[in-house]
Amino acid sequence: MKFIYDQAGKRIAEYFDSSSIEDIQKDYLDKKIFISEWDLGERAIVENGQIRAETRLDRVLNNTEELQEGEYIENKEIKYKEKPNKFHFWDSNKEEWVYDQGLEINSLEEELGSLELKIYNLEQEITGLKKDGKTFAAKKLEKEVAELDKKYQEKITRYEELEG
Repeated sequence: MKFIYDQAGKRIAEYFDSSSIEDIQKDYLDKKIFISEWDLGERAIVENGQIRAETRLDRVLNNTEELQEGEYIENKEIKYKEKPNKFHFWDSNKEEWVYDQGLEINSLEEELGSLELKIYNLEQEITGLKKDGKTFAAKKLEKEVAELDKKYQEKITRYEELEG
């Protein structure tokens, strides 16, 4: 199979039979064409008298595809910087992840509120269990409350650090 491209790199035809390159060129005497044994896609890149498949870098540079968060171009190559954590956003002008303290504070406030509710509900349940004489079940929940309280204290310490 042969794929025919025009001088702009657009695929204009496909030959399924065993036509020779000379036969194909006769069909396009009035046009400059490129013939490829491989499918280079609907659009290919023509440079220095040669044709090649369009790369992702080509699409980004031609504004037909955008870089994703964390991606940037260096030395004609798309590179990626890993996101440090969920409290960073990508600044494509600086090509770096930027920390957002407000985002972390809001997240901590939500987590702290959720932990407070869990602890409160478990403590209410413990009180009811003890009242009903269910001491072993109450002990199990007390251990869970202790773990949640430890987590709560760690988060409240970080929250206070951020709030100054």
